[in-house]
Amino acid sequence: MISTPKHYRCGRASLRSAGFLLILLGPAGLFCGTAMAQPDPANPDDWFEVPPDETLSRQGTRARQMAIGGFSSAADRTLYEDYYKKYDLRRWTLVENRAELAGYRRQLQIDLRNSERTAAVHELLSKIVFDFMTILSGDRQGKDFHPASRVNAMLMIGELNDKEAGDPTPKAAALPVLTKAVNDPGQLDAVRAAAMVGVVRHGKRGAIGTGPARSAVGRMALTFLATPIPAGRTADGHAWMQGQAAEILGLLGAVDAQGSEAKRLAVLVLDTKLPFSTRCIAAEAMGKLNYAAFAPPSPSKVAAPFGQLALDACNTELSGRRKLSQNHLKVCLTAAANGLNGVDSLATSASDRKFVDGLKSAIGALLGFVTDSGLTDDELTTELNDEKGELVQLKDLMKPVP
Repeated sequence: MISTPKHYRCGRASLRSAGFLLILLGPAGLFCGTAMAQPDPANPDDWFEVPPDETLSRQGTRARQMAIGGFSSAADRTLYEDYYKKYDLRRWTLVENRAELAGYRRQLQIDLRNSERTAAVHELLSKIVFDFMTILSGDRQGKDFHPASRVNAMLMIGELNDKEAGDPTPKAAALPVLTKAVNDPGQLDAVRAAAMVGVVRHGKRGAIGTGPARSAVGRMALTFLATPIPAGRTADGHAWMQGQAAEILGLLGAVDAQGSEAKRLAVLVLDTKLPFSTRCIAAEAMGKLNYAAFAPPSPSKVAAPFGQLALDACNTELSGRRKLSQNHLKVCLTAAANGLNGVDSLATSASDRKFVDGLKSAIGALLGFVTDSGLTDDELTTELNDEKGELVQLKDLMKPVP
């Protein structure tokens, strides 16, 4: 089970951080959605642990000083390795420390940034952390590490960098590990979701590269979106992961000759069973795609999902089932407008051009109302209900062709 906070379900599409992931996966929802039955998480004896060497606990200050001064001897290097391998990182495996893991991650990020002052120290620490976290995040024979340890380990892998200073460069060796975890149906859902956060970070940092690596990430995202929700995963949790996969496709920007990426994302945009947040992420992703290789037989059908998204959002806010949310409308209409801008060049025939321009005009006008800070909720409702207004125009455009 992956539980989802209410602020995600009401359409705030920009929350993609690791911190949000930990809220999303919360204590109640962390342990389900896996291909293999997990033991009772409340019983420490059910989980594998590697006890730290407490005699090394006081060596932290000395080890961190080496980030500045480097290793003056082989003994220094040995102490440094022992501190992290035998004490600092082993603490991550203890069930009793599961509430401390976010703090451990933050401290390790600081240590890695500081270690870059000496290249040899950073290279060593980065390798130690990467190797340890790769083991910690995976499945084991017999007892597994606690799920909280595994999730934080995968988050740490996604946060590793080859270059720390200035504009960080994500660790290239981490991407195959992240991709493999997402592709593994036997991996814990929580760990797969953490791996997706890492892949998104690589994409945002422009670190996915070209060629086979880029193709592998694209296949991963498409495969995930094409796979039905498995037993044991909540609909909200699956939708959140679909949003991650959609964002990855948008960051890659590729569209093959069959339009596979655009078609798969369009399915999400049109799916009324999904939260608006996921539909908006998919619409934004469609707007970022490069359509040069794709010549759709009907560009209007590629553009129509954005009109439907805008229409559904307006109808939801006017339904009276809840207090009108101008912010929710703004998110949805902005996503629809951005998606339309991305596919605009496909509309070359007169009929397609008329349809796309009509959508852009109606959605643009509606977005203008929503972003007008001078309008009250009641005034906005009046504008939306105008019998000759833009919402009526949008409804007319979206009527099925007889």
